[in-house]
Amino acid sequence: MMMFQVKRKLTNGWTLIFAAAQVIRKLKKRYMLFFLMLLRGRIIMDTIYDILSSLDRHQSKKAVLATIIHVYGSSYRKEGTSMVIFEDSTYTGVLTAGCLEADLIERSKTLLKQKQAFQLYTYDLRSENDLSWGRGAGCNGRIQIILEPIDQLFQEQLFTLYDHLRNGRPVLSIRKLSLDYSKIERTFIPYEYEERTKRWFGQQIDGADDFLCAPKPYKKYSGLRKKNKDDLEFQQLYWPQPNLYIIGAGVDAKPLADTASRTGFQVHIIDWRPALCNKEYFPSVSHFHIRSFDQGFQDIGMTPLDSVMVMTHQFEQDKEALRDLRHRDLFYLGVLGPKKRTTRLLEGERPAGNLDSPAGLDIAAEGPNEIAISILAKVIGRMRKEGEQPHA
Repeated sequence: MMMFQVKRKLTNGWTLIFAAAQVIRKLKKRYMLFFLMLLRGRIIMDTIYDILSSLDRHQSKKAVLATIIHVYGSSYRKEGTSMVIFEDSTYTGVLTAGCLEADLIERSKTLLKQKQAFQLYTYDLRSENDLSWGRGAGCNGRIQIILEPIDQLFQEQLFTLYDHLRNGRPVLSIRKLSLDYSKIERTFIPYEYEERTKRWFGQQIDGADDFLCAPKPYKKYSGLRKKNKDDLEFQQLYWPQPNLYIIGAGVDAKPLADTASRTGFQVHIIDWRPALCNKEYFPSVSHFHIRSFDQGFQDIGMTPLDSVMVMTHQFEQDKEALRDLRHRDLFYLGVLGPKKRTTRLLEGERPAGNLDSPAGLDIAAEGPNEIAISILAKVIGRMRKEGEQPHA
């Protein structure tokens, strides 16, 4: 097992890395990569927000969107993963571990000079001796990638997608592709969890109405199918950034907020103390709610996609918060402290199925940094389990 060589400097970064090293020492080998990726901020985000943000910043540049639409076997990234490639060879996002990006850049430049609506390419990475794609990629898979030039209409659709995601709405994208590469039709269906929505944007595609029912939270859905002898259809479900509400602005909330922010969560701090619930105390957080908990949280707008962590360390405050939260439809509800304490907090009421107490993955965590890692691991693990999708 590889060990970290670090000096125990008490800066936020080094303290967190040292804490992660202690966690990894306690874990079986199969968990090591998971935690290393968590620290690097690669677990939650599939770069769709980075891509859309990059497009927003560089609207004057011609660009191509590259997306994996099918995987045969295994690959570094899965169906639905995208990257944007600009005319000056800069790009945001990756589809492989560096095996194909240079080739995709050259193909994108060529496509921008042509009149085709899109192009499909298949890369076989299964052979360890295949020197074509990065000196023997050995990924044990074959991947199919679509390249789409971003014209004005597609750019407008992508920015509308971005707006929906930033407003907490998952969006289903459906692309209908002609096999002669001459035509592509796109429709986008945003979802509301409070009601079934019939708002869609883009071209109307036959059968799109079948997808108007909101999906299960964090379900992964992407798939390619042949509609008829002339057309393919690719469907992809985009999820908004997950929200993590931290109830309590204590010192141990800091590493949880910092790590969650780096990992792709929108972090909200809720506390009754203005001196603690602020940007100076939590520099990585942008959302603060100063309130008495007896007000409840109705006006904050928590949804079935949101995770909440209760950690005020004050029994009466935790109890007041849980009085409201335990009846809410939340994705995850964690309570810091032993199970017996949580039982008392619930005042004899049976806990909801989403309640996690003691909160976090059982790794015998010690100290605020390890506890933060264990909590995020539990939330992310639950998201991945809920979103599991079989692959070919």
